[in-house]
Amino acid sequence: MASSRGMTAYEREKRAMAPYRQDGLSSESTLQIKGKTEFDVLKDNLRFIREDEDPKDVSYEERVARAYESKLFKEYALIDLKHYKTHQIALRWRTAEEVIAFIGERTCASLRCPYHNPSPEQLESMSEQGLSMPRLQAFELPFTYHEAGQQKQALVKVKVCERCARKVTYKAAENKRGEKGGKAQEKNQRIRNSTNSQEEANAKRSDNRHARSANNGQTRRSESPRRR
Repeated sequence: MASSRGMTAYEREKRAMAPYRQDGLSSESTLQIKGKTEFDVLKDNLRFIREDEDPKDVSYEERVARAYESKLFKEYALIDLKHYKTHQIALRWRTAEEVIAFIGERTCASLRCPYHNPSPEQLESMSEQGLSMPRLQAFELPFTYHEAGQQKQALVKVKVCERCARKVTYKAAENKRGEKGGKAQEKNQRIRNSTNSQEEANAKRSDNRHARSANNGQTRRSESPRRR
């Protein structure tokens, strides 16, 4: 089997679909007569995780999607972290070629990472510089997604490099910083309240001293005529 190194995600998906065109399971011409391409059928019927693994009666389109799903390996997933700052990530399962090449298992699962599917030239350059693939961290992500009009949840395993791990944990780190910031704000507010209370107390004591001084002055003026 030819290596998938250097191929785009579309090219790998196209190769994975090749057997269905050959064995007649999903004839492209038949689908186009109905106004749908193979991509349209998969888009409408593909499921990230099937709840019913062996249904009795399914449509032709669902059989196509299930046949494609059977070619996927669901031990480790690949992840797209393009929108990680808005806490929106995309996941997909690996194809047979990717499993054979250990992509997402011995390489970073992030599709946009330079360590995801390094070319032979990149590996040779790293070897010349005395470098090796970075250490990978495994995560079991609680993945919430919408599918077929329903919200679903699943625990999905991914292995990413240290740089991409910071993106995966971005939300947790942001919450931690927010908690620290909230505590700091509360502390500053208590300090301001304490300072304001002290200033008010000092102002009140100052007013009392001025009042006593004024009363003493009036008393001395009223006693002066009697001394004369």
